[in-house]
Amino acid sequence: MAGMFDRNNLKYQQVKVKIESVIDQLSPGDKIPSERDLAKQYECNFLTVRKALSLLVDEGRIEKRTGAGTFITDPTANLARNKHVGILLHTQSDPYALRIAGSIAHIAAEQKMTLHTKMIQDYDESAKTAIEMLVAENCCAAIVPWFPWEQTNQLVEFVSQSPIPVTVPAVFAGLEDQCFARAATFGKSATFYTGLSGEYFLKLGYKHIAFIGPLSADNDILHRKIIGYTNFIGQSGLDNLCHLIPAETQAMDKTANKLMAFKGDLAVIAYDDQHAIRFLTAMHKLGLQAPQDFAILGYNNTDAAEHADPPLSCLYGDYVHPSQKMLENALGLANGKVVQTSSDQSLFFKLRESCSGKLRMGDKIDELLKELGLNDLPTHEPVNA
Repeated sequence: MAGMFDRNNLKYQQVKVKIESVIDQLSPGDKIPSERDLAKQYECNFLTVRKALSLLVDEGRIEKRTGAGTFITDPTANLARNKHVGILLHTQSDPYALRIAGSIAHIAAEQKMTLHTKMIQDYDESAKTAIEMLVAENCCAAIVPWFPWEQTNQLVEFVSQSPIPVTVPAVFAGLEDQCFARAATFGKSATFYTGLSGEYFLKLGYKHIAFIGPLSADNDILHRKIIGYTNFIGQSGLDNLCHLIPAETQAMDKTANKLMAFKGDLAVIAYDDQHAIRFLTAMHKLGLQAPQDFAILGYNNTDAAEHADPPLSCLYGDYVHPSQKMLENALGLANGKVVQTSSDQSLFFKLRESCSGKLRMGDKIDELLKELGLNDLPTHEPVNA
């Protein structure tokens, strides 16, 4: 059998043709020989067989099942399954999570897919029951659009044991393929834009620039933002005013009492809109109001930010981008391949009242934002036919 390959064609392509001839003689659900058995049969390296098999996986002709082997797929069944995707929405979902979930639902509808939504309380029994329901409803994969960071270990174990692939919104050791973004680039914007927020406030003339965020040991995005903040503080020679705050109202009130000492020269970079609004409320109790007594910048541009008192200036990303990538990776994983974004997302800037930009610079604020590269997300006007 040594002369079976045509030297003018790549060997793995010819192996693929040979395997296809085997597939044509079998039925959907039948198991094909192992990589090493095929390599022995065709007298080639098992890596050549693996490359040929990966092409067949991409084409949907076969599927690999962890611990079981490689099986011939039913094209009709696969087509139907790829139209059904589950989404696990946590009962603690914040406004950002709900915006992401809504965006995923909108994209799925545009692609004529059915999104099966299940509410869960945790990633133990609640999520396991939900995933069993999704399997019964013929879903090919599931998406976790957001999760409470304190449930990280539960989530990792759940994803590892799930009977269908699960796409997640963060990078976990051993589950790098499950994230919608590559590990090498995920979260880098959080560090960069936190530092840029400090630079923005410094340009406005503030000398006391604080960071407030959740008290969380497992929150990778929080860690990246703290790095961005501390790097900025160190380079600027300012006092470090980083405050990580428990969820209790009294804890935020205590932080506000500490920071009110810098009234008139205080700017605050918030981890997200929720922490910014909590801080605004705590300062209101002390009789202080932004932007006259302090400035504050949120993160995510949720609906709550627009209706805060005063309306909250925010850094934010394009919700469509991560939503699209989560859905694409879920479908990719269902078909044996990883589909991830390879570049970190640029963020945008929504200028409202809370950040004191207009109060301190008036019409010149546009020049400063341009200098720093802080731009709002452009609106796309409908094209008239």
